Parts: sequence; structure tokens; C-alpha cells
Amino acid sequence: MLGEALREREDAILRRWTDVVLETYPARTGEVMRREHDRFANPLGHAIRTAVSDLFVAVTGESEDVTLGEPLRDLVKILAVQELAPSQALAFVFRFKDALRLELGTAAASPAAAEALARLDRRLDSAALAAFDGYVACREQLLELRRQELRRSQSWLEEKLSQRYAVQESP
Repeated sequence: MLGEALREREDAILRRWTDVVLETYPARTGEVMRREHDRFANPLGHAIRTAVSDLFVAVTGESEDVTLGEPLRDLVKILAVQELAPSQALAFVFRFKDALRLELGTAAASPAAAEALARLDRRLDSAALAAFDGYVACREQLLELRRQELRRSQSWLEEKLSQRYAVQESP
């Protein structure tokens, strides 16, 4: 019963969930990403919509062996490079529960749907934990890249300064 309702409302749920992700961006940027669907004119918006769609399939699928890996990793990588607090960047996972219940309406309120919703909630909680791990790993990688760049810049500056002072000191 819930699976059928999910399939019927999939487009509306995906739009709502995508909007949740896009709300992390400034209003104008989010609006452009919402409006422009061409993958070449709006590669970031396209990547977000694709990842959200793939996550929807993974989270709502019938299989107990949920593989959230690639779509979740893709979305977390996009959000990790933004200057957002982890709670802002990863709120989309938790807010999917709200999006589902709002779009499903009475189908979500029925006693028959309770077990299926509880299973979905557990999957989303697992996705949130995996997203947090991925977010932290991406942020650590970014920090390491920044550190390496700073070292390269410092070495280059030291070399240029030593060359300049070496030229000035020679007779």
C-alpha cells in the first residue's frame, strides 16, 4: 500500500526533497537551479536532482540491503564544499521524512503504513549517519588540500624572497 502511494507521488516527493537541498543555497542561486533543468547550463542543479532521485529509489526500494553509496556520496561531496555547518548541509536527509509524510497525506497516516514508514525512517537514519561520515571525510580532504596549497605557496614565496635577497647582496 505505501509502496504504491510512493510511486504515485514520486515526482512531487522528489520536487519537495530537491527543494530542501536547494534551500541550503542563497535564494537567487536556488531559484536558478530550480528553474534551469539543462544539465549543461546547470550542472550543479542537475547533479543534485540526479542524486536526490537515486537516493529516493535506494531509500524507498523493497530490498532490505540498501545501497546508498554513490548517490549519497555525490550529494554530500557537493554540499561539503559549501561553507555550511554540517547540520545545514545534512538536514536534507532528516527533512525527507517530513517531505514524505506531507506528500503522502492520509496514506502515511494509516495504521497499515506504520511499519513501512518505520522501516523507511530507519533507512533514512542510516543514510544520515553515512552522510555525516562522508561529509567529515570530504571536509578533511578539503582541509588537507588547502594545507598542501598553503605549503606550496609558502615554499614558492620563500624561494622568491631568497632569490631577491641573494641578488641584492651580491657585489
